[in-house]
Amino acid sequence: FLIGRNFYLDYKSYPQQSFNTRTALFEVVFHLALLYIVLTRCLQFELLGDDAFIDYKYARAWIEGVWDFNPGERVMGFTSHFHIMVLALTSFIFARVPIEQLSLILNCLLQCGAFVAIVALLRQLVGNPLLAVIGGSIFALSVFEIIGSGIGKEQPLGVLLMALALLAMQQKRFSCFAWLSLSIALIRPEGIFWYAIGALYTLRLGGVKTWRVWILPSLCFA
Repeated sequence: FLIGRNFYLDYKSYPQQSFNTRTALFEVVFHLALLYIVLTRCLQFELLGDDAFIDYKYARAWIEGVWDFNPGERVMGFTSHFHIMVLALTSFIFARVPIEQLSLILNCLLQCGAFVAIVALLRQLVGNPLLAVIGGSIFALSVFEIIGSGIGKEQPLGVLLMALALLAMQQKRFSCFAWLSLSIALIRPEGIFWYAIGALYTLRLGGVKTWRVWILPSLCFA
């Protein structure tokens, strides 16, 4: 219903003379791809890998003020700090929804957001809306992404953050890129390489003054 309503509002927002065949194809493919993401991520698959339940237990424990997997054992049994933060916050807000169901819904929404960000990025890169939405549809149709959403882990959140970071870089919004890169570094341990390369690349593009946008994110990471 929401996708159909959005399509109608998009149609009404176009000046009549600019709504041509290419625009119509873009709108149809864009909204069908969003609908496909919702259908395949929510209605058909409930895979849920066993690793996801470790994150769920940590998220529930954090809500209760317990920071360890087993109380008293000072062991960090996770690698995705930001994912557990998001799970804990979402579970706190929607306390009546079981966290394993909430995780699937959240991953579906994150992948819808990633699709929109990828299409926006491709529109800026190629300048052709139809080619951009076809490129974004490859992401929507990807079996790898379907499974990544269904197992309940951090992949959808990581993909969304990377798409937004690339969009921020394309628009030369270096401060936004720096904070998104920090989030990526807190999603997976190897995200630190993204963070370091991103900092060097912004230095190459914007000069020495761009180092200032990395100071506060680096302090937070430390």
